[in-house]
Amino acid sequence: LLAGQLFPLQLQHVPGRRMSLTAPPPIPVTEVTSIDAESFRRDFVEAHKPLIVRGALRDWDAMNWTDEYLEGAVGEQKVKVDIFPYSEQGRVLIPQAQRVEMMFRDFLGCYQNEAANHYVADINLFPRLHMDLGQHPVFEVFPIHRRKTFFMGNGKQESALHYDDNENIMCMASGEKEFLLYDTSDFVYMYAQDEEKDFCSDLDPGIMVQIRSQCKVR
Repeated sequence: LLAGQLFPLQLQHVPGRRMSLTAPPPIPVTEVTSIDAESFRRDFVEAHKPLIVRGALRDWDAMNWTDEYLEGAVGEQKVKVDIFPYSEQGRVLIPQAQRVEMMFRDFLGCYQNEAANHYVADINLFPRLHMDLGQHPVFEVFPIHRRKTFFMGNGKQESALHYDDNENIMCMASGEKEFLLYDTSDFVYMYAQDEEKDFCSDLDPGIMVQIRSQCKVR
């Protein structure tokens, strides 16, 4: 995982009084430059704690990906692209996103355009790119062949607040990504959208960041 902190959020309601927000101090996330499989399993996977491994991909060919390389390798592949509109305040409007299909080379030609927010998210990694991936001890705990997905955008994307039923290893080949992680004890406050999409919340991630900045820290 990339740099981030766990932000457990609790809503406390007192009858007859305005609802107030309180939050415990952020929980630090451990950062290392190397780790063996057993330590990763014992200290992080089994303990349900996030971990940042700095420089883990330094020897991967994927670190040399460029738009030109990707176009030559997989430009003729079709991909599903989410296009997000912006509010008047410049916020990404996740619920109004439209999903369209296009050639990956066409996506590469437009994703840097800030007038429209184009995002390739959670698609199966192109088989041609598998050879550019490397190895790491953490994959002895989470086999990388289980499922490999691909994300790409111009850096201004957001995802809906959601729950994954599998553990994740996020590998950043370029750029940076911010994660908002909440303790499972706070699920009751996450307001699932409906019974069919009970893994997604209607809460706006951007608003959650604002709430965090306005909360009193205990």
